[in-house]
Amino acid sequence: EGPPAAGAAAWDRYSRLVRSLLRRTLGPGVGPDEIEDLTQESFLRLFRHIGELRSPSALGSFVIGITLRVARTELRRRRVRRILSFHAPDTLPEHAAASSDDEARRALRRLY
Repeated sequence: EGPPAAGAAAWDRYSRLVRSLLRRTLGPGVGPDEIEDLTQESFLRLFRHIGELRSPSALGSFVIGITLRVARTELRRRRVRRILSFHAPDTLPEHAAASSDDEARRALRRLY
């Protein structure tokens, strides 16, 4: 709740650095829209946690730390998406259905 221009000043001073860190950390496959979204996410987290900043002279380091955590979260999210990737039904391999075993069914009925 500092001066009204503090948020704009922080954006003007650090947004280039944040974008650059995100591009380098996430690699060349990231589009400009994604970089912009993650930059905004970094600043939202900065404003949310600014009360934790002990020394105003450490603001640059604070911004860098937050940005790297945002990038790490995005990398984790991508890894999970890659692991849990879903395919269209027509691209899935066909698996043979299990054959019906009448004797096993009768044995189960007797068991129950």
